[in-house]
Amino acid sequence: MQNLEVKSKKIAKMLHQDFIESQLVVKEQEARMIESRKMATLGEMASSIAHEINNPLAIIAGNNVLIKRSLNEPSNEIDIAKLLKNVEKIEKTVNRVDKIIKGLRLFSRDGTLDQMSSASIDSLIEETLSLCQERFRTSGVLLSFETNYHGDILCRGTQISQVLINLLNNAYDAVVELDEKWVHLKIKQVQNELIISVIDSGFGVPIEIQNKILQPFFTTKELGRGTGLGLSISKGIIESHGGGLTIQTLKGHTCFVVKLPINQKAA
Repeated sequence: MQNLEVKSKKIAKMLHQDFIESQLVVKEQEARMIESRKMATLGEMASSIAHEINNPLAIIAGNNVLIKRSLNEPSNEIDIAKLLKNVEKIEKTVNRVDKIIKGLRLFSRDGTLDQMSSASIDSLIEETLSLCQERFRTSGVLLSFETNYHGDILCRGTQISQVLINLLNNAYDAVVELDEKWVHLKIKQVQNELIISVIDSGFGVPIEIQNKILQPFFTTKELGRGTGLGLSISKGIIESHGGGLTIQTLKGHTCFVVKLPINQKAA
């Protein structure tokens, strides 16, 4: 009887150890999956990001030439006001590039091990939009944004940025070939919740697939154009923040809604 009890304990211990190891493997696979999707997203946006950086560089170079030309004129003919205007343009353009780089750093780093910290929602949105605005603009997709909340939120900033990029890119893919193409990002505070809505000019998601669309590997895109991971990863990230991600049809258009607890200490 004692031998049976000892064997049972050993088996239970082994099973418990196997369970812990399997959980670790699952977490590692999830982290790799998130990283893989992130790199795929960066690849999709690479050309527009390069264009977004090249344009400011051309502006800086052009204003630099004008400044040099002005400085070569006789001292009594130098237009100081004009010089200062050129310098101001360079400063604004440098700030624009800085936002893009901050957005890239925010999005590309691994945030899975980050602790929750207080983050400015305005900064998160600004840095995130800096990565995708050029892609929308060059394709003629109108991207608009409105908010009634300018405080902080307790979150893992890198992960929230990834969710926003995933939702915005998903909306972009849905409308880019339509005649009427627009995407609207809306943020509002409702009591202690932050509601983030991404609405696009698409025709909504059929009811029969609304429950499937947030599942891993489910995609409505053509073969080779989607992994079916972006939305399921986003759902997991938001749920790990104590929130939720749902899909709705709003006035005939597709609407993804993120709900996040603000946490009053961080607000």
